Amino acid sequence: MPTRKAECLETMQSTAGKPERTLEVSGVMSSGFVWFMSHHSFIFMIFINQLMLAILLKGKRLKVYTDAGTKMGGRICLVDPQKKRTIIKQRTGDLSNNQLEYLGLLYAISYVNNNYSRKTISIYTDSLLVANQMNRKWRITTEHLIPLWTKCQKYMNDNIRIVWVKREKNLAGIELDK
Repeated sequence: MPTRKAECLETMQSTAGKPERTLEVSGVMSSGFVWFMSHHSFIFMIFINQLMLAILLKGKRLKVYTDAGTKMGGRICLVDPQKKRTIIKQRTGDLSNNQLEYLGLLYAISYVNNNYSRKTISIYTDSLLVANQMNRKWRITTEHLIPLWTKCQKYMNDNIRIVWVKREKNLAGIELDK
């Protein structure tokens, strides 16, 4: 079995009086990048591993849709296409539409954590306010939304992404309109 020394032979060449470090790999001369990678192989392997993981997961992100509204009372809807499951909950009390949207998102986050704890998942909402505030693009200026935002952030993790989607593409919104 060949050893690392047999596979990679370091040589020193002198060009114009300046030594240049090169690497011979299977008879092919290469420089700079290959030498750097051979001496930093652990970092390179981590980089390649993360790159391959990102490529494999691209398009493999699971989806959950959430929506809420004050029409016909305060209703929250969650649609999980993977499990072909639709859940509609009725909320009581005097809640604004934005509060209901945050409660719907909170329910979706807890649903994802309970059902897809180790999966990469996107939660789709048609609330531009909720999506942008959760992604820290917009400030929260309404005081009664701050506790709901804080609670949602508390249960978020690196595997969950909040994505805004148009109302007509939100499966939960389509269910609430039925």
